[in-house]
Amino acid sequence: MFDWGSLVTRFGLWFIFFATSVYGHIGFKFAALSGDKDTWNMLFSWWGISAALAWAASAVLWVAILSKSSLIAANTTSALSHVMIAVVALLLFREVISLKQALGIVLVIAGVYLVNQ
Repeated sequence: MFDWGSLVTRFGLWFIFFATSVYGHIGFKFAALSGDKDTWNMLFSWWGISAALAWAASAVLWVAILSKSSLIAANTTSALSHVMIAVVALLLFREVISLKQALGIVLVIAGVYLVNQ
């Protein structure tokens, strides 16, 4: 019999892991865009602190994920955060994704798929 509870738990862990990891990057980017030239002020701004807390939560979730997955599969799957960050950079910060970068994103997705088969 298929264990739906385990599937939901694993999916939930990954979802929250990606959300906290990607938010950390976004938060630090907003801190960097604050206009303050002092790195410490950026780091200890609301954006910087919330990003650091998100990454701390992400680290806890990472340990939970590793308790249920092999390191190879988990580490490879976590590479999808780079894809998500690229999409956020495009949509939120209006950054341009070059053809080479787009190809790299496709290759990351393909690699994650292949490793997890």
